[in-house]
Amino acid sequence: MSKEILVEKPKMNNYRELLEFAEKNYGENIAYKYKENPQENPVKYVQKTYKQVVNDIKAITSALLNRGFEGKRIALIGENRYEWCISYFAVTAGNMIIAPLDKALPDNEIESLIKRSEVDAVIFEKKHKEIFKK
Repeated sequence: MSKEILVEKPKMNNYRELLEFAEKNYGENIAYKYKENPQENPVKYVQKTYKQVVNDIKAITSALLNRGFEGKRIALIGENRYEWCISYFAVTAGNMIIAPLDKALPDNEIESLIKRSEVDAVIFEKKHKEIFKK
């Protein structure tokens, strides 16, 4: 006979509350572990605690809000990596609207999506710099 364990889950209304909960309850636990530079040998791993993750998110959120982007549309395009995740959380936790774009799209489609979505800013990796210079 199995034993059931019931856990009461706190009610959270947004990402900000989720981040505060994670930092308070799991602050020193490892939230992310990733390769710093996957091409290097030997591979060096970076570990980020929940507290560090929340601090990174708050830093980007603050930077965007200080530039007047509250309530604005922000596009995000890049590789699947720590910085992409942090940027996504920063935008959504900061009362902004996220428009994630597929990094595999051809340049002309990325340009078209940017125009049609009427974004106010774009967070991107260096490889997309020329598209956004236009």
